[in-house]
Amino acid sequence: MKDEKMYRGILEAIRNMSTDDVVNLHNNYCKAVNDMDGVIYPMELLDEEFTGINPLELAKRFHDGDGNPYDNYFRSNSYECIETFNYWDDENSGIFVENIADYIAKSFDDLGNDEVAEILRNGGKETA
Repeated sequence: MKDEKMYRGILEAIRNMSTDDVVNLHNNYCKAVNDMDGVIYPMELLDEEFTGINPLELAKRFHDGDGNPYDNYFRSNSYECIETFNYWDDENSGIFVENIADYIAKSFDDLGNDEVAEILRNGGKETA
């Protein structure tokens, strides 16, 4: 059972984090709940993640996923299409901060984030 005050404090903290921090928290959440298909990558890892894929196939995946190679992050959706974004709250980021905050509030797992760990230690209150 989650503490509502804890949940709200965590959610507020996540919403105030940088996109890099939220992506990292999201990826740790995906690992914790065994959802490796949800992992998000920085665009500079595109070549590494798609080694051996025909360039035309990669272009099709970008097109079908409405991807933009100039964005900062990418992920593959369930149809193997590449979706991209720049900010964690972009519509196609695949990041649902409410789910992450809910998981943290129920499990008390800080997902490797110092700010979240501090909130958990302080009973839901952010510290300055």
